[in-house]
Amino acid sequence: MDSTRTTFRQINGPFWTLATEWQFYMLLPLICLAIALIVSCVPVQRRLRAVSFCLLGVIALGLFVRFWGLYFLDHPSQTFLVPRSQLGITQKTV
Repeated sequence: MDSTRTTFRQINGPFWTLATEWQFYMLLPLICLAIALIVSCVPVQRRLRAVSFCLLGVIALGLFVRFWGLYFLDHPSQTFLVPRSQLGITQKTV
């Protein structure tokens, strides 16, 4: 439901959570695996601190992605690393 602008929160208000939950549960195993790999390289005495820093990093990444997405929603002519002319070709819009 959140994949395109035509369906963005248009069908039914409560269903927007399904898209968010689907994305979260698809990424959760990858996030846990990354944290486990990072923490396994740290000595046992410092693992609590390492896990805390990893979780703070996930929170910071979530906030960054949220504000980055809001910026691009407010400025639809802006793109990241891809010129608008070439991005328009892939989206069939100019």
